[in-house]
Amino acid sequence: MPTSEELDLGLGDIEVLPIPEPKSKKKDKAKDIDAPAEAPIKAAKKDDKSDWITILIDDVPGLKKNYEVVGVNGKVYQIKRNVPTLVPPEVVATLKTCVLTHVEQKFDQASGEYIDIERNFSAVPWRRV
Repeated sequence: MPTSEELDLGLGDIEVLPIPEPKSKKKDKAKDIDAPAEAPIKAAKKDDKSDWITILIDDVPGLKKNYEVVGVNGKVYQIKRNVPTLVPPEVVATLKTCVLTHVEQKFDQASGEYIDIERNFSAVPWRRV
């Protein structure tokens, strides 16, 4: 095995350039802005459930658990099946986007190729009451 002195890597013609200094060392800072002197904003009460929605999660045959678990921003809700339940709008938005996709292949005789047929359906069978 040749030593490092015997190896010619062809690096002798490479010029090493210095790393340029950054143009500005000044960092951006957030500016302090005084809030306008208007009416104070009222914080929502924890007990305010005026915008909550009543839903019902349908029973699924063959499923052992009689509840569904929905998590939103670190908060978890356990919702019983077949019981009208009051939930926040975030839970409803999560249930709306919770879909499963079933892909089925069918043979197309005209083209001689398989065609994918996708069907989307709700992963959790729920409805508004």
